[in-house]
Amino acid sequence: MQRVFSPEEVEADLLTFGAAILSGLVCLLLSVYQRYVATRSRQQALIAQAVDFRNHAVVAAGVIANLVATLLRFPLLDTLVGLAVAVLILKSGVELAMETVRALRGEEVDFSRYELGFVEAYRRFQERQLTDWLLYTIAEEGPMTPRPCSGHACPVLLAHCRETLDLQDVPIIRELRWGRRAGLDKQVVDAVETLVERGLVTGRDVLEVTEKGRVELRSQV
Repeated sequence: MQRVFSPEEVEADLLTFGAAILSGLVCLLLSVYQRYVATRSRQQALIAQAVDFRNHAVVAAGVIANLVATLLRFPLLDTLVGLAVAVLILKSGVELAMETVRALRGEEVDFSRYELGFVEAYRRFQERQLTDWLLYTIAEEGPMTPRPCSGHACPVLLAHCRETLDLQDVPIIRELRWGRRAGLDKQVVDAVETLVERGLVTGRDVLEVTEKGRVELRSQV
């Protein structure tokens, strides 16, 4: 509080700028990586580490802002940024503590709030691509039985997807869980259910493309 009323000037040089920028970038990359791993593995400890690294990146950004303020002869900004960073760190600590308490009570931790935006966007793109490919495959293969229902899809369609989408030898795609049969089966079932809900595929005993689905296929050509 004393610094609020009596701000002190700090020295700014290129070495300090370089150290702040480098440390901020490293901490930001570590935060993004650990958030990605944490949301996939659903480990709360990694979430805490990701938040900690994010706070370090914010501190580095605050240091850079303070150095710029020093060059502009506005030392009060140093104090204001410091207070803002302190509030952010306290807020993060309280939120993580509350989630830890919920986990100890047996409540499920909401990992979706920590999901990276570009990962979610890629997952939606992946789902759209799979849905379009399945629509084309069903149209090419002809009517199939039985229809999808309650977690099951046509065995012939599932077998075709397992054979065509066998990505065990592609490390980067395997890492994104496309190489796991159980995960692939669920994705196929969900995609077929989406096609049925959109009216592109029949939901009766025979699995086949509707007229609306054929119009959709022609629009994609």
